[in-house]
Amino acid sequence: MTDAGADPMMLPGELISTVPSHPIKLGPGLRHISLQGQTSIQATQAGLLHSSSKQTEFYVDYNSRRYVPSQGESVIGQILSRTTDNYRVDINSAHAATLPSLSFEAATKQNRPQLGITQLVYAKVATANKDIEPEIECVDPSTGKSAGFGELKGGLLVDGLSMAWCRRLIRETEGVLKEIGEYMGFQCAIGMNGRVWVDAGETGKTILVARVINEAEGMSEEETRKLIRELIMRS
Repeated sequence: MTDAGADPMMLPGELISTVPSHPIKLGPGLRHISLQGQTSIQATQAGLLHSSSKQTEFYVDYNSRRYVPSQGESVIGQILSRTTDNYRVDINSAHAATLPSLSFEAATKQNRPQLGITQLVYAKVATANKDIEPEIECVDPSTGKSAGFGELKGGLLVDGLSMAWCRRLIRETEGVLKEIGEYMGFQCAIGMNGRVWVDAGETGKTILVARVINEAEGMSEEETRKLIRELIMRS
């Protein structure tokens, strides 16, 4: 068993022996299991165990390109098919996700989004269970507002990124996204499922931003700055 107070290496099947008494949220690479009548936390992936500053959230930082849905995470999905009430959406996981057509801001049975096949959406994982298909939503259920989620129009999708790189892009206040922002403005949606959507307003600039995000994975800060400068000078 591993102490949650460290930031140790976890192996699949390993248990966390000590966790805070207050409620916690489990992120990628961890799950609750019942063991000898008690609920324990078990690693499902190999990687480093991390926790938030107040130890309210724990997750395993592992490098994978296949997404395992976790409730509350942001994802970028692509519409595969639709019925009257639901969309089936590819979120880069083992199973397609269900997106109810009413899970959008101000959506009603008479007025709901009409999304076409291959359309991209930015959504949040509403339910995730290994025994059923995940469900996603494009609205904050507590407020009924979009909260930044919804249809992604135009722009460019950067796919095939690692989960670790996407988590780093979300966490970093100083990093590749800020460096790019020093040269141009752009919109960006980061999915924890190995996808990033960008739109810089112009096709050439959008492709440049997408290329930097794709190529900067694994680079140092100085290498990233050099890459950005070189691409800017060529554009």
